[in-house]
Amino acid sequence: MHIETPNHFISLGGPTGRWGHALCPVDSQTVILIGGQGTRMQFCKDSMWKLNRENDTWFPVEALADGSTPEARTGHTAVFDPESQRIYVFGGSKNRKWFNDVHILDTAAWRWRSVEAQGKVPPLSYHTCSLFRGELFVFGGVFPRPHPEPDGCSDSLYIFDPQHEIWYQPIVLGDKPAARSGHSACLLDRELYVFGGWDTPVCYSDLYLLDLGLMEFSLVEVNGSSPTPRCWHSAAPLSSSSFLIHGGYDGNQALNDTHIFNTVTKTWTTLVHDSLPCSPRAGYSMLSLPGVKDDTDKYNPDELLIFGGGDNEGQFYSDTVRLQISDLRDY
Repeated sequence: MHIETPNHFISLGGPTGRWGHALCPVDSQTVILIGGQGTRMQFCKDSMWKLNRENDTWFPVEALADGSTPEARTGHTAVFDPESQRIYVFGGSKNRKWFNDVHILDTAAWRWRSVEAQGKVPPLSYHTCSLFRGELFVFGGVFPRPHPEPDGCSDSLYIFDPQHEIWYQPIVLGDKPAARSGHSACLLDRELYVFGGWDTPVCYSDLYLLDLGLMEFSLVEVNGSSPTPRCWHSAAPLSSSSFLIHGGYDGNQALNDTHIFNTVTKTWTTLVHDSLPCSPRAGYSMLSLPGVKDDTDKYNPDELLIFGGGDNEGQFYSDTVRLQISDLRDY
């Protein structure tokens, strides 16, 4: 059962309000929610949910495990690989406990297993993780230095190779972003756009491009003005040449503004749309969900999904927002 307004619903009995969770689609009709932190900063006991897009209904789910399941956490990432039908959960933190573990959820068998990975990667939280050619690209994040105080941010790129279950650091050329956490990373073809984030007390509004073919970073020279500095926001692709960011936290307050970046014109456009959340929120999750294949045999995003977040003043959200991307492309 749910309460619905245009493109907006709240499932009764659905996930509790939270932020710092991870959200990923596993097929055209299913989205999985993992982890997060909610009221009174408690870690969510209802840690995993499945959203059925056909009827806008959330279901609590559990999975079998070969060994341990992921411990409750926030600031982790969850990425789905459609080739292997697996979800990869990496990192995050829980109070003063920090994680650099990798857990794999096989969505065909619906079974967890933890990975004894080779190579070195530090414990990271509020990093970004992107899947490219079957590997996971992890950038930035906050880590404990000295343990367990979170006063260090990373400017490094780590790659996890699931086939050999090994971490490695590639040689990265170009103008690299400063260390940061709580930034966003949006992958368009082989171009990874990194926006914002912070390394206390500095909050960023810069935009960097990592060409994953050349393994080269460059600062994007934006035409016109950029969105104000922010962290704990999210980004999602709207097309092969544009992506959207929404909300976040600027170091003083949560935000509710929305901006679209056009990678061809190198221009930011402010978007005002009735169906976007009006409550200031940070630490939420936002996804572009695929529709049907186009003439090039690629799935184009057709819907935007936003769940949860908080206002950084003790309010945590449990609402789910769905928007048709075709309604946004005209802006």
